[in-house]
Amino acid sequence: MRKILLLLLICLLGGVTSDAARPRKSSRPASQTRTAETVRSERQRTEKEIAETRKKIKQTQKQTREKLEHLEGINAGIRMQETRIVNLNTRLDSLSGAISAVSDTIGVIEGQVNTLRADLKSTLRSMRRRRKSVNDVAFVFSAPTFDAAQRRISYLDQLNRWRTRKVKALRDKMQQLTDKQTELKGLETSQASALSQLNASKQTLVQQQQQQKKAVDDLRGQTANLNKILSEKQKRMRQLDSELDRIIAAEEQRRRKAEEQRRKKDKDQGKPATGPKTDTQDGYAEAERALSGSFEANRGRLLFPVAGRYTVIGTFGRTGHAGLSGVEVNNSGIDIAVSPGTNARAVFGGTVSSVFFVNGYDNVVMVRHGRYITVYAGLSSLAVHKGTVVKPGTVLGTVLTDADNPQRAVLHFEVRNEKQKLNPLEWVH
Repeated sequence: MRKILLLLLICLLGGVTSDAARPRKSSRPASQTRTAETVRSERQRTEKEIAETRKKIKQTQKQTREKLEHLEGINAGIRMQETRIVNLNTRLDSLSGAISAVSDTIGVIEGQVNTLRADLKSTLRSMRRRRKSVNDVAFVFSAPTFDAAQRRISYLDQLNRWRTRKVKALRDKMQQLTDKQTELKGLETSQASALSQLNASKQTLVQQQQQQKKAVDDLRGQTANLNKILSEKQKRMRQLDSELDRIIAAEEQRRRKAEEQRRKKDKDQGKPATGPKTDTQDGYAEAERALSGSFEANRGRLLFPVAGRYTVIGTFGRTGHAGLSGVEVNNSGIDIAVSPGTNARAVFGGTVSSVFFVNGYDNVVMVRHGRYITVYAGLSSLAVHKGTVVKPGTVLGTVLTDADNPQRAVLHFEVRNEKQKLNPLEWVH
């Protein structure tokens, strides 16, 4: 029995040893085995997907930017039409007043003409009755005395002169009446034309408002991209503001330092003190103060910073986009859309005080007009340098063309009284 058990135990141990010695098969199917080539292919595929995703994001942002620019153009058109409608309404009111005044004048003249006609008619009738009874010669010779005959001759002479004056007065009044009637017709024609233009402008405004609503609806679904674009735009504006403030502060410091040195020199040389600091002792030269006064006197009459067709797409101050709540930009100047290749020009005489570069605006030119400053940002090329003396209309450079829209160029324009920001549209025309 022991021998049988021992024999079974030996057989069992031999089977276990045989299984342990046999190599194990891999649990991973052969088709799923990762090789260097597989890993490289997966990495390339992942990189391609990332690149495509970035491309789609960039394309979406570009489309959002284009839609925003389209909305800005529509808003600019709406502002122009609203201004046009206000002006046309004002013109219509003026024409209506003029028509009323001319109509009243015509009524007065017609009354005067009728009176002159009646007087002349009555006089001529009396003269005809007298001549039927006795003619002028007989009337004179029938006088009882020579003096009476002279008086009758004088009377007839005065009567003829009176009649001549009355006839002339009647003709003049009738001509005046004709002129006023012609003027009235011209005013009525102008009124009809203005009314037609007003109706056309209102129809255009309605169409633009419909386009605006569609553009706003298109943008509402892209809030994240829109906020990012506007945030970048506002960041560029802050960078420009900061650089302008820094340059203006440095200029003011140099000017005050020069004034202090001048006073110190005068004191050392024994010259009398200039007295307490006043507006005329602020470091500005007389020529600069005169230029400031001239610039100020031309408010509302300065040249526009570009020639030809343009559209103001960005207005001064804090403005929003109609229909897009919470979407607004704080603008220190105005933004002017022009055709590619358009030049920026000086709006008034002065001196180029600084030329510098800001990301998003490229070249920026500052022109000083005494204490007033005009800023021209967004120039691709320059025609002036620091220190250049300019006249009204002097070309400063070419407006930068939009990289994403080759049919569009935008000039950013500002007017400042030192650091105080002013609304450019109140200064240029």
